[in-house]
Amino acid sequence: MYNYAVEARDEESLIAGNVDEMRMQALVVRERILGPRHSDTIMGLHSCALYYHDLHGNRRCIDMAKYALQNSCFLTFDWDLHTLVMLLWDIFDKDPANVQFADVSKVLKMTVAGMEVQVKRLAAVLRLAMLEMFIHLVYVACRLMSTEAEISFVERVVRTAFQTQMSNEKGSYVSSPGRRSYLRR
Repeated sequence: MYNYAVEARDEESLIAGNVDEMRMQALVVRERILGPRHSDTIMGLHSCALYYHDLHGNRRCIDMAKYALQNSCFLTFDWDLHTLVMLLWDIFDKDPANVQFADVSKVLKMTVAGMEVQVKRLAAVLRLAMLEMFIHLVYVACRLMSTEAEISFVERVVRTAFQTQMSNEKGSYVSSPGRRSYLRR
């Protein structure tokens, strides 16, 4: 994750490095001391992802943000998901070649897995926000999918998502699942 960075053992190797290496050192040390799921570690990953996004280092940006979401605790999952979805959406909007179906499918899996856990603690307004992020991901996935396996994956994820209890305050689903033809380009 950290570009094969290992913790520096002396000042000279730390000072002699470039800015990117120092960022990676900070993340390596932070994760070692605080743990990968600590909110400060996650915030550091987000900051680094945004840094790479600003430099058009899209692969590093996506990888950092996915790692942050993967390690996020359930209290910050919705915020971490929002950050990653907005980064993916922005990168996809500017240059679709920089976003891979594998990236989106991994985030979709994490989103659906998080929906069931999150629904119990999220207010109705936040459940709608999570569904909105899910819809953004499905849209990008539909634009990227090119094989039957990818189409089937998106169908399964959508079906699974709508089997969660992401309902409104009246107990009905905010939206209904689409037909297979909707998923085709």
